[in-house]
Parts: sequence; structure tokens; C-alpha cells
Amino acid sequence: MYLNKIKYFFTNYRSLSDGIFYTAVKYLTLILGFIKTILVAKYLGPHLLGIYALLVLCIEYLYYSNLGVLFSFNREVSINLNDEDKKQYINEIFSNTVSLIFTSIVFVCFCSLLIKYFIEDWINYDINRYLYFIITIYILNQIKQFLISYFRLYQKYKKAYRKYKMALPKI
Repeated sequence: MYLNKIKYFFTNYRSLSDGIFYTAVKYLTLILGFIKTILVAKYLGPHLLGIYALLVLCIEYLYYSNLGVLFSFNREVSINLNDEDKKQYINEIFSNTVSLIFTSIVFVCFCSLLIKYFIEDWINYDINRYLYFIITIYILNQIKQFLISYFRLYQKYKKAYRKYKMALPKI
């Protein structure tokens, strides 16, 4: 009996069920991230955990390099999404967002190459040793965040979930 009610709910309220599905996946991801943190701390030991924390800190700081472009993209498109007169405006926002993300990726890559080959002695050995991994993770995360924002705006939650699931193992 309850199974029929649940099936009826999910077939008739599609966008609501997609939202519930996306929210459940998001919380599951948070729980798995917490478990992953405990396991990483247990198995790495003090020295490697310090290196891991330093690398994660660098990656988190790099996430700020897009200067909130994705949040602005999300806000502007969601406000003007259903307005037929603003289709050109939405296309301009989309292209500006993509170009600004690309510019920030190029800038971070240029700075990292500058650090790697010209200022090598000033930077911690562990950061310099793993610099290519840091940049790769940064680039993949920028692409992931853009795709998640895009799919969420156009209510394609299952595609957003698949993209998010593919990018789960960061480090």
C-alpha cells in the first residue's frame, strides 16, 4: 500500500521528486565525505596528513579564483529564465560566465607555471611537488561546478547527480 503511494508521488510530482532525489544525494555525499575524512586521518598518519591538509588548503583557496562568477550566473539566469524577452541576455550571461571561468583557469595555470619554474625555492616543497595535481583538481572542479549550476538551473537534476558523482573522488 505504501509502495503504491510512493510510486504515485514520484510519477505525478516529477520536479519535486527530482529535487528530493538531488537533496538526498547531496546529504549522502556529505556523510561519505565525513567518513572519508576519518579514514584519511586514520591511515595517513601525522606527517602525510599534514601534507594532505596543506594540499587541500591550496585547492580550497584556488576555488575562490573565479570570484563568484558561478553564483552570479546562477542568480541572474534563475531570475530571468522564464522571461522570453531576456533570452539574449541569458545567452550573454552564459558566454560571459564560460569566458570568465576559462580566464581564471588560464590565469591560475600561468601563475602555477611561474611558481614551478621561476620561484621554486620560495614555495614549500610539498606544494611544488604536487602542483600539477592541484591544478588538475582545480580545473576539474571548476568544470564540475559550472555543469552542476547549469543542470540545476534547467532542472536536470539526474544529470547533475551523475556529473557530481563522477567528480566525487577529489584527492
